[in-house]
Amino acid sequence: MLRQAASSAAPDGPAELSAGCSTRHHLNHLSTTQSVAFGATLAPFSVLSDTSVSVVTPPTPDGAPGTADVTLTTTGGSALAAGAFTYLAGPGI
Repeated sequence: MLRQAASSAAPDGPAELSAGCSTRHHLNHLSTTQSVAFGATLAPFSVLSDTSVSVVTPPTPDGAPGTADVTLTTTGGSALAAGAFTYLAGPGI
């Protein structure tokens, strides 16, 4: 389990973005973050501090809009925020 203060992996700020956008997660004890996943897809991330991680949202496997669970894993365990992120449809061409 993550330490008590890191009880949610929900993003800080807009939770509705298109793939490839940056979002930040503000929790405690993030300096040992090992992975961040949207659904089953791992996302590139940077640890900014012990309380902040910047994440680039990966594309959905099928490219379709919809919700995704966000899982943040540190050496202390994992935190899951079910349905915490919503992918929006990209602009039409």
